[in-house]
Amino acid sequence: MIANRRSGCIYFRDHQRKSPDGPRLIPESFWTRFGADTAIVDTNWDPPRITTWSQVGEEKRRRQAERLERKRTSYCAENVRPIYVWVFHCPGIGGFAYMGWWTYLVWRGGDSGKYLSHNKEMIRQLMDWFPMSDKTLFGSALTHEQWQKRFARAFCCRNPDGSPRKHAGRIQGKALLWAEFHGSCLWRIIGRAFLPQRTQRAQRKF
Repeated sequence: MIANRRSGCIYFRDHQRKSPDGPRLIPESFWTRFGADTAIVDTNWDPPRITTWSQVGEEKRRRQAERLERKRTSYCAENVRPIYVWVFHCPGIGGFAYMGWWTYLVWRGGDSGKYLSHNKEMIRQLMDWFPMSDKTLFGSALTHEQWQKRFARAFCCRNPDGSPRKHAGRIQGKALLWAEFHGSCLWRIIGRAFLPQRTQRAQRKF
């Protein structure tokens, strides 16, 4: 391949084309005089600037390493962001699928999804950060579902007029948290977050 540049040309050995008559546009003898490992010849320089296949390979590996490092840095970057825990009741799809109380962790651009309940350690942390008594009236240990019902009442979302803001006809609860992220992945909950006193009215708009 030949690329015109300035007053000279740049010859790329890996993109040689054949003329209609069959012979190569750049004869092999052109390359052998610069060396068997020659990949690029830039005749804009005097003498011509030569790039070997070994140098092309090294530059490619360097760029790949830089891209991998940028991806690794972006993925592993630690940052603290506000999130909120959302507890709501789902009436079910078709009357039974997914029916019941659910706990989600929600942040800008993502959420924990419906499988948070399988993360027992995370659920235990939430129940510790928002204690709703450890036991029921009958003395038995508080279950996650019982905790969700109490949380929805204690941190009930409200409309500007103070009335409960419902989800699918049932009350829902939301509260702020601080969480540590590694890249875009939630890593751990740091603790509860509180809005300034002067913006508590905005907090009720959750």
